[in-house]
Amino acid sequence: MIFKKYRAELDRLGTNNGFRQQLLLALPCDNLSTRDFEELEYRAKSLIKIFDRYNSCKGVEPLKAPNLKQRERYIVSVRPGVKISSLSKGRRNGRASILDAGPSLGYRVGVELECVLPFNRKQWAISIEPTFQRFRGTSQSTSSNLVAQYQSLEVAVSARRYFFLNNSSKVYAAVSYIKDVSLNSSVRFGNGPDFKLFSYPNFALGLGYKLKDKLGVELRYNTERDIESREIFYSSRYKSTALVIGFSLN
Repeated sequence: MIFKKYRAELDRLGTNNGFRQQLLLALPCDNLSTRDFEELEYRAKSLIKIFDRYNSCKGVEPLKAPNLKQRERYIVSVRPGVKISSLSKGRRNGRASILDAGPSLGYRVGVELECVLPFNRKQWAISIEPTFQRFRGTSQSTSSNLVAQYQSLEVAVSARRYFFLNNSSKVYAAVSYIKDVSLNSSVRFGNGPDFKLFSYPNFALGLGYKLKDKLGVELRYNTERDIESREIFYSSRYKSTALVIGFSLN
């Protein structure tokens, strides 16, 4: 059917509604007037209504309207990865670190639930991803030493913007808010006691690629996180960069 918008003048758009004449000739019926076609809109609801009236005129059962409303899509993925992490111990009233542990190579394992939103051609998605991660690091100077054993459950809530390359592949940019729960972790500084770790939330930025929504890879940079949030005089600043591989389960 003919339906096309075009530029009639510099400041005005025109519309070719040739489909109205086509349907007027193709659907002869006493119950349909010329005016019915002159006011017809090129929309599924209007077209189905005119077809139903024609079918009723011919004694045919009415069409069953398809569900045209897009729905969100949920994707569950397993996301293992490797990461490079470092930890800096310093005084809260100064910027310079006392001891630095790392960079250290470690691993992370996460499970992600992603919701692809139905609007804007499904270019936006939100996700939640609980992830187990572990860091081990030591550092020593002439006057002191640092021993860190840090493992935690990170819960990342992310927003993604997809950019389609073709029908089967796409790239995306992501921003995440991460809440961290330490699991039996501690930092020992010098000959002092072990400090239990309680983290402040932090953010992460990611760039990724997906193939057929089945296989994906993401480079994620985690901003600095203070993992000794309850310590008054010292802070332990942890940061990492991860390479994550995703495998969809559905």
